[in-house]
Amino acid sequence: MKGSDQPPSNNTTSKKRFLKRERSRDEGVDIVRNRLLSQADNLPDAPAPQDGGAAAVQQKGSSTIAVIAAICGNILVGIVKFIAAFITGSQAMISEGIHSIVDSGNGILVLFGIHQSKKPSDEDHPFGYGKELYFWTLVVAVLIFAVGGVISLVEGVSHLVHIEDARLSDPLPSLVILGISAVIEGTTLAVAIKQFNLARGKVSPLKFIDHCKDPSLYTVVLEDTAAETGLLIAFAGIVASHVTGNPLYDSLASIAIAVLLMVVAAVLLTQTKALLIGEGLNKPQTRRVIEIVESDENVVDCGRVLSMFLGPHDMLLTIDANFSPSVPAVQILRSIDRIEAGIRAEFPDATRVFIEVESLKSVQDQALAFEMMESDDEEEEREREEREAAGDDEQPAFIEFIQDKLDDIFEDDETLEDRRDTRIDEEDDLHRMR
Repeated sequence: MKGSDQPPSNNTTSKKRFLKRERSRDEGVDIVRNRLLSQADNLPDAPAPQDGGAAAVQQKGSSTIAVIAAICGNILVGIVKFIAAFITGSQAMISEGIHSIVDSGNGILVLFGIHQSKKPSDEDHPFGYGKELYFWTLVVAVLIFAVGGVISLVEGVSHLVHIEDARLSDPLPSLVILGISAVIEGTTLAVAIKQFNLARGKVSPLKFIDHCKDPSLYTVVLEDTAAETGLLIAFAGIVASHVTGNPLYDSLASIAIAVLLMVVAAVLLTQTKALLIGEGLNKPQTRRVIEIVESDENVVDCGRVLSMFLGPHDMLLTIDANFSPSVPAVQILRSIDRIEAGIRAEFPDATRVFIEVESLKSVQDQALAFEMMESDDEEEEREREEREAAGDDEQPAFIEFIQDKLDDIFEDDETLEDRRDTRIDEEDDLHRMR
């Protein structure tokens, strides 16, 4: 109850009057509601709210299958790599053994995150636990960087510093183990890629990773790809060391594996950070939502559209809309149901859609502000398309993707105050033009 509606504690008569007034107000609200509902008997049933958003949409690719296969493969591979490292003393094999054990632990954490994200919402977490997966994927990225990358780098540099004490042993055990590991890792990578391809459809792999809201679908692929690449690097280092009689190449292979792990960790950190902060629909998708709203005959204008993924398949969507003043309440209810149905048909991950009726001026101001916003990602995409059309884009797509991710981490953006002043100036210019 609000402050002024609290019943007096020491006055029985006042208490009775208060309770009577509250009962009358509730009855009045019920009368209005019942009248609206009696006029809306023919309204179509609104889609039922979906709980436990992470499981709300069945996706073709199953990340759980890929994760379990990767865990089993990495445990087996890690054991045989450490056996080979013990026999031969190869630093590259030690780095690869660390890599496999870290990947096994990471797979368990991702599997735990998938399980936790499917827990239904409760009183303390009304929007569910979908972001648990994002948290545990972030932990995985940190472990890949710190435990996998840094330890491998330290091992390689330490061996390089004391290279005069290094001795070369029979490379055959290491090469046999690397061959066995490559077969096992290749099998788990094939399973992961199969599920990854089922999930991405016709979208390019790099674009899918950049826009995917389920990090478990690509985390295993990135880890297993790094594992196969690491095996090739270790193989090259061992062979080069024994062919030349110089253990330097074995140490360099260990350092190269460490750098590889750090690059993979940087990609995962950037992607997961965006999801944890609260990533939503991209600009073209937001414009499509506006088109759906404004296509309804009773809507005058659509204002602010806010979206945020609460889990891999659980999106919160809020919409401010202005309806024609002449439209009766029952028609507004019908319009809202039509809009929600249209949005869910095109965006099945929109499990929670809230449409708020706003004044015309408020909606127009919000629409104007939305039109003024230009994202840096879109500008970069346009520049990239222009370079590709002109044939000037000489960088491989993967290198450019990695550079974009590193730029996202280290870029020095404008201050919030500068951005706000710039936006206000642009809005003033636009109003004067009108």
